[in-house]
Amino acid sequence: MIYDAGIGGERFSSAQHTGSLGPARRLAKRLDLKDRHKLLDVGGGSGAYSIAFCAAYPHLQATILDFPETVDTAKLYAGEAGLSDRISHLAGNAVKVEWPKGHDVVLMSYIWGAVGEADLAILARRAAEALPPGGLVLIHDFMVDDAREGPPFAAWYLLGSIFDNPTAVCLTPAKVERVLRDASFQIEGTETMLPGITMLTRASKPV
Repeated sequence: MIYDAGIGGERFSSAQHTGSLGPARRLAKRLDLKDRHKLLDVGGGSGAYSIAFCAAYPHLQATILDFPETVDTAKLYAGEAGLSDRISHLAGNAVKVEWPKGHDVVLMSYIWGAVGEADLAILARRAAEALPPGGLVLIHDFMVDDAREGPPFAAWYLLGSIFDNPTAVCLTPAKVERVLRDASFQIEGTETMLPGITMLTRASKPV
């Protein structure tokens, strides 16, 4: 989570890595990134998603932007995967620091549900500023349907996030798409990623 620099240390990142590898590989298979060359993994933690994407797309390089506490652990996992030469690391708070340019895909997985209402617009704007025309942004997170009637697991998770961070937002496809649209992205759509748990929204920066 972005608000607590204590979260993101070695123990947290290691646990996150184990739980994220399966979904990361599943997401990598779902996407078509054969024409993309460089991924910015915002809040990438242990690097599970960068590792899965780079493994699925041998031409792809990745940069992980996350708290300083995560960097050593992420470097360790990248090395174990034989990807140290293709995955780089940038320490910082994604809401507060400028994002590097030169990437044509931005991934934010499990980030939007961890920040406040005002921060969503900041993250969307930073993605728009960092990406070139035609660049792709991917939002993967716990979401409930637009009627906010389910699915139950995602709803309970988002409710729990509010106890941890009172400014957290109950994410819906309409909410995520509206924030991206306000940042001038063209929405490609939202689909279920992990049934009953997460959804994936894709949007592109106009050419």
